[in-house]
Amino acid sequence: AVELVLENLPQALEDAFRARGAQALKRDRGTVLTFGDEATAREALRAAVEASAVVVSLTPHRRTLEELFVARARGTATTS
Repeated sequence: AVELVLENLPQALEDAFRARGAQALKRDRGTVLTFGDEATAREALRAAVEASAVVVSLTPHRRTLEELFVARARGTATTS
């Protein structure tokens, strides 16, 4: 997953991101969007910048070593 935090995001653009599968959460003055993959997050970042939204952060979420170990032990490990 990738988390994108924006300020001054137009509501219409937030709605478009939600329609494409993003999860959105209002926090303080900004909007936290969570995308399932980096490519979609990059597209959203580009659209947000074009709409003059302020980019606060873009954070890829990686699985911890403990999560990978547990997944491997269960036989469900995938790389991220």
